[in-house]
Amino acid sequence: MILVIAAAIILKAQNMILKKGRFQIIAGKSMRPVVLKLRGLKIPLLIISIVYILITVVLPTVTIFLIGGLKTYGLPFKAENMTWLNYIEIFKWKLTKDAIWNSLYLSISAAFVTMLAGVMISYVIVKMKVRGKFILEFLGVLPFSLPGTVIALGCILVWSGKFGINIYNTAWIIFVAYIARYMAFALKSNSAALEQVSDSLEEASRSCGATHWQTLKNIVIPLIRPGMISAFFLIFLPELRELTTSVLLYGPTTRTIGVAIYALNEDGETVRAAALASVALLIIFIGEFSIRTLLSKLERRQ
Repeated sequence: MILVIAAAIILKAQNMILKKGRFQIIAGKSMRPVVLKLRGLKIPLLIISIVYILITVVLPTVTIFLIGGLKTYGLPFKAENMTWLNYIEIFKWKLTKDAIWNSLYLSISAAFVTMLAGVMISYVIVKMKVRGKFILEFLGVLPFSLPGTVIALGCILVWSGKFGINIYNTAWIIFVAYIARYMAFALKSNSAALEQVSDSLEEASRSCGATHWQTLKNIVIPLIRPGMISAFFLIFLPELRELTTSVLLYGPTTRTIGVAIYALNEDGETVRAAALASVALLIIFIGEFSIRTLLSKLERRQ
């Protein structure tokens, strides 16, 4: 209850603060950012950025890949102690193969559904004058402000047959939990894109005889498409490695990558856990590269 009240107060304060600084772009296209000249600070800031990335990102990532290639955990990183067998076994074991497949189809499908639902809810919040919009936004953001174990416990209590529907120990309960937990990403990303689309564009379309659906299809959706794609990947990437919610909801055949990595490490298979984590990192890298490629293509079309 304390977390719910705190989230409501913070969200209300955010809306009050940001409401004064909102603007719309009549052209519907994003403005280029202003380039700030750093002059003498360029080199020091570059060095600080490189050191920070090396310590927080590069070194832990490289270490995971190296440990995943060790014959036994604890051996020094030498050529004679390295092997590819751990990575090969990842794609042979049923546990890890099922975990990769489950994470891929659950994260992709849940991200797609969450993104579409987020577009519709965001349109109601940003563009429509209806009472209770704050409650709708609050309910969409609330699950992300709660611990993943709380969301998982709520799903277990609701979807275990108490209300006539039992999806416990199936992939559906994880699917529902993912949608609830990451709806905030879709709402914030799509709301930001919708707020920059001027109302005059829709009014001009309607005055020319276009229906509401035609206006959405031909004007609004093409303009917010980069925001929709960003929302999809913002949801897909954390869902791919999600653990805190999945660890309470998975069944015998619905383990995800996060659960499999945790299980392997708990069983003492540290090198194989690191190998599976490396595979997950590669999938995330591919996803990050894909979003940048898609967004750059969309920007060139505009």
